[in-house]
Amino acid sequence: MTQLQDGETYITGENILASEDRLEIQMLCGVLPFRNTTVYLGIQEAGTGRAQVRILRPDSDCRDLPLAYAAQVGIPGITGKPWPFAPAVIHRGDIRPHTQWLSCIEGFSLASWLRVSVARPANVIIIANDYWTEPLPIAVLRRKISADMGRLLGVRVFHADSGRNILRLSEGVVN
Repeated sequence: MTQLQDGETYITGENILASEDRLEIQMLCGVLPFRNTTVYLGIQEAGTGRAQVRILRPDSDCRDLPLAYAAQVGIPGITGKPWPFAPAVIHRGDIRPHTQWLSCIEGFSLASWLRVSVARPANVIIIANDYWTEPLPIAVLRRKISADMGRLLGVRVFHADSGRNILRLSEGVVN
């Protein structure tokens, strides 16, 4: 937390915390107001394993964090079934304009990139937690595929990988 700069917005990688880890979420909520910091936190939904991004703002009610993104597919047999999850309800005010989100497996999915092409965003943020697949080059492969898809669709692609990096949103970069 000492590395977070006051007044900034950050995006973590996928599944930083499990949704049932209420104590850790409460601790984050206790720190953010002092830093005037917003965090888009990668959370793994209890029971289903679905990747989510919840918004922690300085004024958040940590008992019911707004949902910014919920993965439509998971890894069959690991974080999901062979079919899509039920649609998630995301309130319009919690959506970053001109931005689409993808989870790690969705970064490989042609169907997910087709949804991106229909939405026509300026930016795509891919959240991942590839540390558990090493030494397989999953992150490298996804970055190559997403770079190609980004060029094809004319969108900027950003990556937030658990254990590797955290995105700090600069003015005008992802809005």
